[in-house]
Amino acid sequence: MQIEVRPEAAEPVRFAAEELSRYLTRATGTEVGVTEGPGEFLVAAVDNGQVPAAVAERLSGHGPEAFAVETAGEQLVLLGNSPRATLYAVYHFLEKYVGCRWFTPDPEEEIVQEMSAAELAALIAGGIADLEEPDFPVRMRRYLVYDLGPAGTPLADEVMGKLAQVVAWMPKLRLNILQFGLDHNWDCYSNWDGYRAVMPELRRRGLEVGVGGHCMHMFVTEQDLEEHPEWKIATDDDGHKREQFCTRQPAAVEHYLAGLVAFLKANPEITYFAPWPNDVAGWCSCPKCADTPVPDRYMELGKQIFTRLAEEVPHVRVTHFAYGGHVEIPEHELPLEGMTITVSPWGRDFAVPFDDPRTSETFRSNVAKWRQLCREHGCSMILHEKYARHLLLGVHLLPLPVLAEDLQFFRREGLDGFELPCAYMGWWPKSLNWVALGRLMWDADADLQELTDDFFATFYGPCAQEAADVYALVEAGQNDYHYWIDSPLLEGKRHMEPGKTPRADLVEYAERATDYLGQAKAAIEALRGQYAEDRALSRRLDHLHTTVDYAFHEFSALREIVRGALAAANGELDAAFQHFQAAGQFDLVVQQHASRPEDYGVLWDIAASGPSSVYRSSLMAEWLRLVDKRRRDAGW
Repeated sequence: MQIEVRPEAAEPVRFAAEELSRYLTRATGTEVGVTEGPGEFLVAAVDNGQVPAAVAERLSGHGPEAFAVETAGEQLVLLGNSPRATLYAVYHFLEKYVGCRWFTPDPEEEIVQEMSAAELAALIAGGIADLEEPDFPVRMRRYLVYDLGPAGTPLADEVMGKLAQVVAWMPKLRLNILQFGLDHNWDCYSNWDGYRAVMPELRRRGLEVGVGGHCMHMFVTEQDLEEHPEWKIATDDDGHKREQFCTRQPAAVEHYLAGLVAFLKANPEITYFAPWPNDVAGWCSCPKCADTPVPDRYMELGKQIFTRLAEEVPHVRVTHFAYGGHVEIPEHELPLEGMTITVSPWGRDFAVPFDDPRTSETFRSNVAKWRQLCREHGCSMILHEKYARHLLLGVHLLPLPVLAEDLQFFRREGLDGFELPCAYMGWWPKSLNWVALGRLMWDADADLQELTDDFFATFYGPCAQEAADVYALVEAGQNDYHYWIDSPLLEGKRHMEPGKTPRADLVEYAERATDYLGQAKAAIEALRGQYAEDRALSRRLDHLHTTVDYAFHEFSALREIVRGALAAANGELDAAFQHFQAAGQFDLVVQQHASRPEDYGVLWDIAASGPSSVYRSSLMAEWLRLVDKRRRDAGW
């Protein structure tokens, strides 16, 4: 048995042949090698230069990521309209016909069904004729690292060391761009070498190298602003964490553009670039700027970026980010043909489909207006959405309920694709959501229930139904899907500071979470005992237990903090003291989990002081000191 590949084939095509060889050898227990040129015992031709005319004809007229998996006599042809598409064809064949499954990026958890060489031969002789191409040409994972800390710390080193596994997983989900988040702080850049280390793996798979984020401060630095005070923005608002620069100062704009070009020339592997303004930062109100709306000034800058990069680094696609204070369409400054526009409807409730009257009219209107503007001016349009995040969404093991309806709607609207931010933390509990996203971005009509059922049947095998019940319990305990705005987690954090009285409904939220998470935890513990001898299943159940145990203790601590704060507000100081002590005990377990690098990917949130944390660990001690002082003041 042999796999043929052209001697001059591109690197991703040769890699596709190697992958086909590796998995078929595992499945059949018989060596399936790779050769160059025609062979007598041909199992598969991976773009071997002798593709049957009928296959090539069917692929003609389709896009660059279209692929065919077809049999021609005893030959199996796997061919794409691009090297990356040929790799997709291999993974499609392995998944659909051989039974391979890659539900997580962990190579130890991949599933390869056994089949005999005779069964493989019969499969090919039986006839296959698949032709596929994606509904959305841009299917991007945005890899967030701003909360890792600098390179050299345990968390950063663990995360960046595992990035190669994420890269290997991406084409199996048919994603095509990995965007490194150069975002918010300089810690991201300190971890840049970890990203550079996986660029060869991205190249082997034909995946695009992307980078971007809230990084304006990296190209016009605070020191630059101190040296050139005329570049600083004029504003009456002193509450901004970081300034933009005045985009009507030609020298400042030139400095910024030159910095972008220098960075891209120093990193020629980058083909996708998303330079965003600084987050939650002010915009200038000087006489040059005051009469022009921010979206117009930002589009003016965006056009300068687009034009300059097209001249000096034409291999780079750059995107203009419509978000926050510049999410609305500009009134007068229109985009240039060929620009890419990325729009972010930040702060959704993911319990409600986008095209639904219950979704913010502002969100729906802004997206519709940008879509029309992009049509009129020949621009691509991408949606930056939080489908893959847990940040202030809670622990969601199942795909978000809006995914299928949303992607079908955006396909009808002719959207070009998605930019999906996701941190490393929680890659395991987010995995099924990513599998669903990959499938739906490729085919928005894919049956999500069928995919989920296959996941439980294949991943959990003999305890498929019990595992499905556990996932349902976790969802029931985290039944709110607001992202940031109106999120009970965020509202809880705002009202848990010592001396404040939290909202009473936060107690109900925390109690519901711990009730359902506690039931899920007990169910997993029973399953672990029952299937302790099954190594692969036991490992998956261990991961599931760690995920749920961490969340259970985190929300138990939250529950006790809120109970203690309410008791303190009612003058019940002894009860308050006991609640805060209990919260501290729950938090000890949380910190034990968060201290183990091997658990990082299995926990949904380990940045204890970050925006996605449920509470600050220091709260318990602060509250205890406050309550103790009140007790002493009362003469207790």
